[in-house]
Amino acid sequence: MTDNNTKSDLEEINSLIVRCYSSLARFASHLIWRTKMRDIEPEDLINMTIVRILTKKHTFKKGTNFSSWAIAVMHNELTSYIIAQRRQMRQPEGGLVIETEAHAIPAVDDPSIGLVMRDFHQEFAKLSPTTQKLILMSYDGILWTDIAKIEQLPIGTVRSRISRGKHRLRAADVMP
Repeated sequence: MTDNNTKSDLEEINSLIVRCYSSLARFASHLIWRTKMRDIEPEDLINMTIVRILTKKHTFKKGTNFSSWAIAVMHNELTSYIIAQRRQMRQPEGGLVIETEAHAIPAVDDPSIGLVMRDFHQEFAKLSPTTQKLILMSYDGILWTDIAKIEQLPIGTVRSRISRGKHRLRAADVMP
């Protein structure tokens, strides 16, 4: 994206958000499930992510994978949210926190919270770029037959690469 806040840039980013919305929704549910967060809904995480994407759209580099960038933004938003919740819970009584509703965040003390996304990104990066792309396309809701046509690959190749990629992520325990 350019540094200009032109109407075409905004339309382009909106178009990219619409195209990857379904994968963001699935990934938000997955993140919340993995981190055992119970006080945030996937829709709230998606909205927080979209706001951050719109405010940081100038950092997106054209020609790179928007879905991957958006997922990284979502991970960072959830991490920031968890840190803010942790700080709020540590405030002493009578502190300057305006809203001090005590939330039970069972996963906050779990050291794996910060590692979940790192592990996912490390395992995902080990997959071939083609497999990564195929998995992201399948998470975007594109049918395997359509993926095969788009990528000009046999349907069996598409199925096996997606299946093996997901199996590898599950074996590394970074995906349900």
